[in-house]
Amino acid sequence: MGRVATTEAAERTGSLIEPTDVRFTLSSLRGVEEREHWRFLNQFRLGVGWDGAGVVVMGTEAAGDVSNADDLGYECLQTTLILSGSPETVVRFLLKDSSGWANRVAKGLPLEPWRPVHVHPNDLDQVQVSNPFHTWCNLARVVAPRSEDWRKLMTIGASPGLGDLAYQIERSALPAKKSSGGIPPTKERTDWLVTEVIPALRQTARTLLIHGFGNSQAWDANGVELINVFRGYKPGTLAKVEWGPRPPKRGDWLWSHTAGAHRVVWSRALGWRWRPEYMLAVRAAVSGSA
Repeated sequence: MGRVATTEAAERTGSLIEPTDVRFTLSSLRGVEEREHWRFLNQFRLGVGWDGAGVVVMGTEAAGDVSNADDLGYECLQTTLILSGSPETVVRFLLKDSSGWANRVAKGLPLEPWRPVHVHPNDLDQVQVSNPFHTWCNLARVVAPRSEDWRKLMTIGASPGLGDLAYQIERSALPAKKSSGGIPPTKERTDWLVTEVIPALRQTARTLLIHGFGNSQAWDANGVELINVFRGYKPGTLAKVEWGPRPPKRGDWLWSHTAGAHRVVWSRALGWRWRPEYMLAVRAAVSGSA
């Protein structure tokens, strides 16, 4: 199968991968019936950004649309991009095969050489131009050394860029465009996050930011499992998050706790227009100054 062959080529050749090694592209699923798309979902998909960043960010959906063949194709290729380091020749080859290539060209492409797209995807997307309250934009507001400088993290070639400061890996079993569209993680994904991913990330990350409350108690249970692991606790040490007196609006809920060198913050979903006061509170919690 082309997807497997492409992943194996990336694992074998790394940064030396060539477009001729790519047997699976963004258009490969266009002939697949939508009802079959679930078969291509990868419960072990990693995230975007530098996996050695100081802040790990986990929401309730990866911003994709499983009904869109190109979006799903990109999800399938994420492992290839990470294993290979996203060389520009391969990324350009893949994007030229996408339905949005002409629009990307019209908006303007980054100067060459392109940075790894799995670390700095906004070099190509520049979401702040059309949507200043996109998830990435609000995340930049939270982690920027100075909140008023958040746009600097989003610009093409920014150093540091958003991907240097935050590693985003989603909990959801299903990509979605809105936080309400995510589905609680499968046991398969949760077990993988708990046994492999979080223990590795906490070696360098000092803050875990969980954002979004989900639409079922399964999200709470999953969040508690991740919090226990990130803080270095034995499973079940924290049975539930004690929110304390909660504001009447769920969108104003905020929880944070520090255990040793590790801090956990749980906020509302990032992809909304936040009140300035709430933004300040989350920034303080993430920085540890609250």
